[in-house]
Amino acid sequence: MDPLPLQPIIAPTAAISAGPVTLLRLVAGDISTLVSGQTMPATVMKAAPGETVLSLAGQQVTLRGTVNVSPGDVLNVRVQPGATPMVVVTGKEQAPTGGPVNANAGASTGTSTAATATQQRAASVYGSSRPATPAPAEPVIVDVIARQPNGQYRVRIDGQETTAASQQPLQPGGRYAVQLDRTPTGVFLRPLPDSPLLPTTVATAILRTDKPPPLGDTLPSLVKELASPPADPKVRTAAAEVRDVAAKLLPEADQPPTAERIKQLVEDGGTHYEAKLARAADPTTPDRPAPPTHHTDLKGGLLSLARSVSDLASSFPAAAATLNGIERQQAVNVLAQQNGGMAVFQVPFPDGPNWRTVGLGFEPDGSSPRDANGRATGFRVMMHVPLSSLGETWIDASAEASHLRAVLYVSDADARERVRADLPELRAELRAGGFSEVLLDVRPAGDLTDAQRRKANAIREGVPEGGGLLDVRA
Repeated sequence: MDPLPLQPIIAPTAAISAGPVTLLRLVAGDISTLVSGQTMPATVMKAAPGETVLSLAGQQVTLRGTVNVSPGDVLNVRVQPGATPMVVVTGKEQAPTGGPVNANAGASTGTSTAATATQQRAASVYGSSRPATPAPAEPVIVDVIARQPNGQYRVRIDGQETTAASQQPLQPGGRYAVQLDRTPTGVFLRPLPDSPLLPTTVATAILRTDKPPPLGDTLPSLVKELASPPADPKVRTAAAEVRDVAAKLLPEADQPPTAERIKQLVEDGGTHYEAKLARAADPTTPDRPAPPTHHTDLKGGLLSLARSVSDLASSFPAAAATLNGIERQQAVNVLAQQNGGMAVFQVPFPDGPNWRTVGLGFEPDGSSPRDANGRATGFRVMMHVPLSSLGETWIDASAEASHLRAVLYVSDADARERVRADLPELRAELRAGGFSEVLLDVRPAGDLTDAQRRKANAIREGVPEGGGLLDVRA
């Protein structure tokens, strides 16, 4: 197995279990007084489909979501108070086997006495009278800068450089999802355990990193950054390949992106890179396609460029920001598959002298008829369009066969009147494009329902719909 790869965007949907990370939303109880990020024990009081009740820090809390536990189980959990309070299950504690506690057990198992002491302090703070089991190491994203003469690595974690040892070889210039152990002798990196939850674990770790700029900022900057050929021949070749792919995806500066350009951006803009690799390697795939390359896929090119330099962020900051943005979109969409939310994409959009980012989310329309395979034949689309001339604008649309319905929610009253005057022309263009029935309307942004607003905000902020993550840096 490759040491710690970032996982494909098209990942199998797996049932949530008490594995490496399980994310639950608070629906009853108060966790606002607890220390955010502190691991603590919690006892399962009730476990029903869609609802879990825990005894946590002397009180009962009710959580939305299903976790594979039974009443009486003791879990390791962390909390995040805030506007959307969350609890994350990081593992299930093992039942005690009895007998005296070995004072030197930490040395034999690899668990430091400092970590044990921390857990015991947490137990006293949160009201538990029994010794706490140390929490498992949590996944983090690590950028490898260089290999040291002593076999260790210079890495960047959460923006901070440090030196770490690794259980498996790492490639300088690579980016990995790993388990991180901070021990008295230093930082140690281990591969994440292989399990059906691995894509979700990796996606969660990615979304805890700093949020990169949107694609409308990074893609034009990337083309500009790579316009001057680097001196190193190897780097120059990789940079030219990325520049050519990026230029093909970027709309013309004086006109909006065409449908064909958006289609190409979705297919070759990097978010499906690993999925395309998987399809090309699967012998059961009908009409198996050729694997994507650094010549044809933006993420493939960026990964190739990262391998040609020791530190992508220092050598090509726009390239590093673009790669991080692609992986963040992948992470959001992995969790969307798990939770049934919208798949989200970013589209660069010229707005006069500036570039904007249109947020595009879509999902199957559950109310539409089904095809022979039981799949919905219609789709719902939500767009966030931040234009200078209109202000904050959202478009909620549904499409099925040749029928299109769309409502434009515009914040500014004068802008609404301008848009309303242009609706006949827009309707005619859509009919000329193949839609036999077109229903269009313009409404104030204040008319968005709570459900629409949750979708719209998730698309705008580039996070999973409805939250659902602990420590997301939006």
